[in-house]
Amino acid sequence: MSRIRWVLWGAVSSWLLMAFLAPQVWAGKKDSVELIQAQAEVPEESLLDVGIQLFDPGLPEDPLAVGELTEKGIFADVRKSEARYIPMNLVRTLQSSAFWGAVRLVPNANSVDLMVSGAIIKSNGKELKLTIKAVDAMGKKWLDERYKREADLNAYMEGNFGLQDPYQSLYNKIANDLLKALRKKKDDYVREVRMVSELRFAVD
Repeated sequence: MSRIRWVLWGAVSSWLLMAFLAPQVWAGKKDSVELIQAQAEVPEESLLDVGIQLFDPGLPEDPLAVGELTEKGIFADVRKSEARYIPMNLVRTLQSSAFWGAVRLVPNANSVDLMVSGAIIKSNGKELKLTIKAVDAMGKKWLDERYKREADLNAYMEGNFGLQDPYQSLYNKIANDLLKALRKKKDDYVREVRMVSELRFAVD
């Protein structure tokens, strides 16, 4: 098994361990957030392409400080894997909403209509805290928020395991907030954003 698989397995194992050790904290979530999905086909000229960057894992640069985090149960390899895994789930969620054009995971800033970046503030298996920013090709900020969510124990129940991420409501909330920001934009502005990103892509 490759190293990355071991790391991902370690992350999943830690979540499972927390689930069974602290059931009183992980009671089934009654405040789950449903993803808003398009009920009809969205015109192509209204679809913006979205690039989602790999997240900042939230690790200090000082090796000694990283060692102190390990003593607290925060492992650098696991956090780095989460910095890839979480944005991948966000990509999938935005794609499922059908309100966007191409939604891709990108390693760094790219020429896309809307760029989303994020950082992990806290991730311990039972709680996830993120900061999310979204900026369009014209430099206008759409989103700059902090998100917090407790894991949903139902995702670990027999018959549900592997079907849904325990933090799916958090991804749904981010996707819904991006849609809310999109709906505030006029059609002319959306077309202008697309034009600017296309010009930048041509220059690159």
